[in-house]
Amino acid sequence: MITCLIDDIVVHQPEGIDGLRLTKTRNRRYMGWLYRKLGTFPAGAIRFTEPKVVNLLRTRLAYEGMQAETGFTLKSGSLVLYDSYIDYSQYNYDGRGVSISTRDRMAVSSLEANATTTYSLTPVAACLLHSRALSGSVDLTASGAVASQTVKTAAVLTHTVPLAKPDNAEDIPGTVYETGTTSALHYLNTSDQVQTIRIAGQLRITATANTTTIFALKAGGVTIGRYSVGTSATTLDCVVDVALSLSREQGFVLQFVPETAVSSYSFTYNSGTLISLGVQESYADSTAMGFTAYQLLATLIDEASGGKLKLNSSFFQVGDGANIFLTSGANLRGVVRPVRVSLQQVFEGLSALVPLQLTISGSEVIVEDLQTALAKAPVHRITELLSYRERPDTDRFYNSIRTGYQTWKAESKVSELEVNSERRLATRNSNLRNELNLTSALIASGTLIEEVRRIQFQPDKAGENKSSSYDDSLFVIATVQKPYGRIAEKLERTQVIDGLIDAGNSYNLRFTPMRNLSRWAWRLAGNGPLTVTDAGTQAAVIGYDSVLTDESEPVAVAGEPVPMRALVTTTMSMAEYEQLEGWLELPDGRTGLIMSADWQHTATGDIATIDIEL
Repeated sequence: MITCLIDDIVVHQPEGIDGLRLTKTRNRRYMGWLYRKLGTFPAGAIRFTEPKVVNLLRTRLAYEGMQAETGFTLKSGSLVLYDSYIDYSQYNYDGRGVSISTRDRMAVSSLEANATTTYSLTPVAACLLHSRALSGSVDLTASGAVASQTVKTAAVLTHTVPLAKPDNAEDIPGTVYETGTTSALHYLNTSDQVQTIRIAGQLRITATANTTTIFALKAGGVTIGRYSVGTSATTLDCVVDVALSLSREQGFVLQFVPETAVSSYSFTYNSGTLISLGVQESYADSTAMGFTAYQLLATLIDEASGGKLKLNSSFFQVGDGANIFLTSGANLRGVVRPVRVSLQQVFEGLSALVPLQLTISGSEVIVEDLQTALAKAPVHRITELLSYRERPDTDRFYNSIRTGYQTWKAESKVSELEVNSERRLATRNSNLRNELNLTSALIASGTLIEEVRRIQFQPDKAGENKSSSYDDSLFVIATVQKPYGRIAEKLERTQVIDGLIDAGNSYNLRFTPMRNLSRWAWRLAGNGPLTVTDAGTQAAVIGYDSVLTDESEPVAVAGEPVPMRALVTTTMSMAEYEQLEGWLELPDGRTGLIMSADWQHTATGDIATIDIEL
């Protein structure tokens, strides 16, 4: 016999209880169960006429409004069959009785309704950030070039070292010129800051002159070396290593200047001649205030649920997610300000890096990495099918996949070598149009992190009364916990092979686009093999983190099995339905992930209709 309770008070069974239909659905964004207790009735057929119940429901609505929490429970002996709350939005009083539907507790709907609400949260954790280079170098060569001149009257015949760029790449701020261009300079500082340019390398020259004299090698008025050249061929090995501080629109030219007049000279630049131009950067480390991912999620869940739900997460508390740090651009540049974020923004941003599940159980919001959560989910076995229908799951067929980050381009020229950019890949499914966008709105670009971080060291831009376009942007930083505090991760979990500027001081190599995609690969079966169609940047990095990941190569994704969807109808008691949440094992032994389930009492028995991913 079924016992009905209203707020733990035993009451008469309402009219139409046999028409109760229950529904639970896995949320596709959070991949977990938010609403498990939805109960509906045909034409509002569940109706209380018992006076004490009618008065209770009318009084609750009158005094507490839609926020009223009134429990509705069905039990068989001590076994709870169904535990829910009255949905006052479906309340209907006809003068004699009250018709209702049921729902989950108010905290659940409050959490979902407020998931997109932006909260202003005071940062509670600190992270030490290291300095990294924002420029690389430009290599110039003069191998094989000849500089010569003959005049009738001896003079101070200066010549510019005939340097040329092997390619057009420029990884330093400012403009690099080749000899023979319209500029008389090798470099001009066209940036908006003073630049310290380091000129380093070697000139290997065979030189002659019509008379013996000293040729001085100079750059920007600084003498680098003095070399004797005479009528016999002389081999010069000129080692260059000098730094010049150049203001805006100031430049330099590398040239040989004779100390006495000559009427002719010839300088042949031999193989091995190479000059590298780089920027000397000297910025201190800094500390940014923010949150660990666990702290931020816990605070947002508390705010969104009105303090009624609490976070439970092994992944973010003690697992791989424990060392994920989140902060705003303002805090990144040393200005301690509240971080403005929403729960959905943080969850979606992190889930692009590691697929996550958010599910609600009682008063806990459980957030774990999806693969582990599903591996631990219960399996419900059925032995008979009343009906079965199977079809290809077109929602899981993709023709293209995007991974990485939505925002990554910086002002620095080395941004073209930023590894945490965006990658686009094509699948084998060319006969449909369905793009899977796994890009994150979080910013993981080490170039952008360093650019924003450096603002605090620039007097004209630093300070509380100044603003930056990234002040409200949300940055993610992989960190390492040391005895003295939290620091940004460098190469602790990565072996860098090629293509990164200042690789030893990189940021977020744990969360490169292909690494992120590799964590999603198990959910993409049936779409492989993948082909990279747009690498985003020229950066290439190979990392070892239990598996080999190469940013220049597509992630291995299985071509089989074909993703399928099945709709299953079977007999099931209300108590069994209450426990239904993980996997469904079919009579033939195949197992599918439960995406939604309906239950109702019919003339032929209790029936469940279950939608599963195969």
